[in-house]
Amino acid sequence: MPAIGIARNNQTKRMKRNVSIVFLEIVPANILRLERLLRAALMKFSTIRALDGRSFEKAIRSSRPDVIIVKDGIKGCSALSAIRLSRVRWNGVPVIVIVDECSDRRMVKLMQSGAFDVIPTDRMSFLGRIVRSAVKASRSVDPPSHARKFGRDYGARF
Repeated sequence: MPAIGIARNNQTKRMKRNVSIVFLEIVPANILRLERLLRAALMKFSTIRALDGRSFEKAIRSSRPDVIIVKDGIKGCSALSAIRLSRVRWNGVPVIVIVDECSDRRMVKLMQSGAFDVIPTDRMSFLGRIVRSAVKASRSVDPPSHARKFGRDYGARF
């Protein structure tokens, strides 16, 4: 009997709106793993997959994502450069960085540069919860008055 109550509670925690996510990852199996983890967290989402720096730039210029998930250590586009690029285009979009092995100094540098969170790969079970809180934080920010006044996209720097 308790299983029914648990299922009912999980259903009520389902996201109301579809979450738009941009993945910067070069291994397709890892992207599928991330999508599986997000589905397990009862999230509705649509993804844009970027395999290199050029496709990442194109993906974030096409439309404003709710969350950007970046794998650190990709040749040609590091997590720091991805964070900087996303801050130039969409200032309010949270960037979640996934790292294999990382020193404390590197984690601090990533957080100081603007990452919403840094997740080691052995803690990937928390991804759904972190994405939920990132989406909630980004949606609770009110667009700047000048952006509303001139009809510009929320969070964009011009």
